Amino acid sequence: MYPSAAQGYSLIVEDIGVLDYLLSKTPNPDDNMRVVSEDWQNLRKTRCERIKAWANYNIDIFSRPPPEVKTSDSGTWQYRSLKDTKPDINARFGSAAFLKWAQGTDAIEEVGHLFDLSCSLDIADPEFWQAEKYLRAKQSRL
Repeated sequence: MYPSAAQGYSLIVEDIGVLDYLLSKTPNPDDNMRVVSEDWQNLRKTRCERIKAWANYNIDIFSRPPPEVKTSDSGTWQYRSLKDTKPDINARFGSAAFLKWAQGTDAIEEVGHLFDLSCSLDIADPEFWQAEKYLRAKQSRL
């Protein structure tokens, strides 16, 4: 991955944290390493691929001549808080929603929530199967 999203180290830390979390929640992890490895990859792949696409997008943007920068009528920069912005993996690169998702997602907390949800639900509850399907999906949103 090119370093143009400044997320490589962050993704490594997230990968380690998610793997550690999955290993800590798996009975006999040595005997279930294949399953843990598959779950880890399924949970991480979509997020990592999206960050990689963002890095490529940044390379394209940074290799062009700079656009004219617009400021407010007063000539000062405008700042916007991301506090109330909803994170969105599918938002346009550079948008507040995408930046909140890319830089404000706690991957370990998100996996923990999914894991806890699947473990706390009754097997007869339809929500159990949604959580289980999500954890096993090839296209996780993490």
